[in-house]
Amino acid sequence: MGDKLTVADFFCGAGGFSEGFRQAGFDIVFAVDNWEPARQTHSLNHPNAKHPGLDCDHLTKGDVLLMTPEYVLYDMPDVDVIIGSPPCISFSSSNRAGKADKSLGVVLIEKYLQIIALKKYKPNPKVHLKYWLMENVPNSKEHVKDKYTFKMLGLTNDILKNLNIHKKETEVALEIDLDDTIFNAVHYGVPQNRLRFICGHYPKPAKTTSEKDKWVKLGYIIDGLKSGQKKIKDPNYEAIIIEEKDLTDHYYDTIIPPFEWQEAKIKKQQARYYGRMSFPEDPLRPSRTIMATRSVLSRESMILPNGSPDNFRSPTVREVASIMSFPITYQFQANNEASKYRLVGNAVCSKMAFEFAKEILKKENKRLIHKYESSADVSKLSADLRKKNPPKKMPRDKHPRANFAEIVPDLKYHNFRVELDNNMPRMNGNRILWSASIHHATGIDSMKKSVPNTNRILLLLNSYSDKKVVEAYITSVKHEFNNKIPIAKEFQSQHCKVKIDHRFSTPRSALQSVKSLVDKHFPEEKYEMIVLNNIHRKKQIIKFNHGKLPDDNIPLRVVAALYACNYIAKLTRGKTHG
Repeated sequence: MGDKLTVADFFCGAGGFSEGFRQAGFDIVFAVDNWEPARQTHSLNHPNAKHPGLDCDHLTKGDVLLMTPEYVLYDMPDVDVIIGSPPCISFSSSNRAGKADKSLGVVLIEKYLQIIALKKYKPNPKVHLKYWLMENVPNSKEHVKDKYTFKMLGLTNDILKNLNIHKKETEVALEIDLDDTIFNAVHYGVPQNRLRFICGHYPKPAKTTSEKDKWVKLGYIIDGLKSGQKKIKDPNYEAIIIEEKDLTDHYYDTIIPPFEWQEAKIKKQQARYYGRMSFPEDPLRPSRTIMATRSVLSRESMILPNGSPDNFRSPTVREVASIMSFPITYQFQANNEASKYRLVGNAVCSKMAFEFAKEILKKENKRLIHKYESSADVSKLSADLRKKNPPKKMPRDKHPRANFAEIVPDLKYHNFRVELDNNMPRMNGNRILWSASIHHATGIDSMKKSVPNTNRILLLLNSYSDKKVVEAYITSVKHEFNNKIPIAKEFQSQHCKVKIDHRFSTPRSALQSVKSLVDKHFPEEKYEMIVLNNIHRKKQIIKFNHGKLPDDNIPLRVVAALYACNYIAKLTRGKTHG
């Protein structure tokens, strides 16, 4: 070990946290994770570290919750620095809109803090713990306290006595400064906007790329890994240059079939509650936050252009790893793309971790040793996606009671939009009831909604002064959808089945037709600013569930779309109306 500072990494995952410290010259001696691909990956890239459940201590299998206080004190090596990233999925805003159960996440955080406290107060350690860091998503900050007693960390008087730690359970074991603990990886040379909460006992690093003109852009990373180059220079670490043939987990087929990218585009740009997102990704900006799944069908997914207007692809594992600032020589030990993607997406950004490590070296008056290239033995890699293309995805039928809730595309005015939905049949006794609704506001918690009947919609629509235009529109709606919208069960089948009945519209194509009809009869350039007063005889015509609107006006184009969607819903019940 010599003069190097030693590090233990808990919940190490693929080893991004360890990698940043390794690059600064620290000695990674111990790493813990309960997922086998994570242990294998960390071991491949940090072969000198011990990994419980892999090359030592097979009883705990890398499960931190099985590590007793005695184990922590006497079987785990004493180190200068402890780093850790308790699993963050329960704290993530993307998990059930931030409403997932947080209890396991809190337990893991407190177990990690217990380990810190035990090492901090260990009698006569071989190495005194000097620094510790805990990384997690920003929401986790709400579940971390500024003070923890020994008892709060599960260390009672009896346990402390048995461990020969001369403290009382009521005494403060850890004090945590929670100020200025949210960091964005983009400020530390990482080509990604990635906010993270990092608390502990450590010197805070200065930002290295604080100004926007210094941010590393997504396009720079993608271009740096393009094929056709004899040698690949790492876009994050210029000192690393390898033969193109040696670049793993890259140059394989990630083309997204139309049925997936079309769905993704709607979720990104026609979201019910949120604003529009880039489609495809903007190469002139840093990447969005990398997630742990490669799923295309989510707002958070990354979709890249692929040479033509209707051709798109997902990033490869290697591209995502570079966006996370792993060196191109870092290897991910898993047998499939999904597991490799999870390894990368759950990691800590190496370049940001490096800045924390560098700051600790300054504090300790130790020399910085740049060690960028990974020492992973590529011959031990179990699967290279470049040589093992993932299977192609084929469209599959949805669940027969799959939810449908989409807005009329590209028709949002003054925070209004119109939605067609099937009443969430899986949550309503399998009952499928198609309905049209109008929404106002942004964000699910402040949303105002109304499901007005036909008479109220017509009352508002007919209040427009040009009756002929309204009559022509109503006639066109009937002509467009009569005989094209089946009853509810068949309309649901049009939503769920890959092989549809081409005599009828699908829910999505019906919404597209609504937009075309509105554009034809109420073109945006002429009708964009025209609104209808929602008050009749001193009462709201269309009443919303959360009270009044900011004013009493609703855009004409929105009301027209609402009429058409309401007509569609009536047709699914075997009814028409005037």
